Amino acid sequence: QVRPYRLASGPKVRTMVEYCVLGGVNDSEECARELGELMKGRDVILNLIPYNPTDVPMGHTPPTAAAVRGMVAVLKGFEVLTTVRHEMGQDIAGA
Repeated sequence: QVRPYRLASGPKVRTMVEYCVLGGVNDSEECARELGELMKGRDVILNLIPYNPTDVPMGHTPPTAAAVRGMVAVLKGFEVLTTVRHEMGQDIAGA
């Protein structure tokens, strides 16, 4: 629920929703449409965070840049303010 956070923080503060994008799991345009439906009409900033592989053996892969761009394009159609976190360095396991 976003509404309680919005009420507590005041009308001039947008709530940031962070979404970790996993290659081949939730990086499709269909996933972006579902996310757009969920976020449309809400005064939020949606921050897409491409998965950064680390030494943790989870088996996930990062999404392609094209997949992330496709998600942003779909979300734009829902008028959802979307940002993309830029990689800060796979060599140091940074975001």
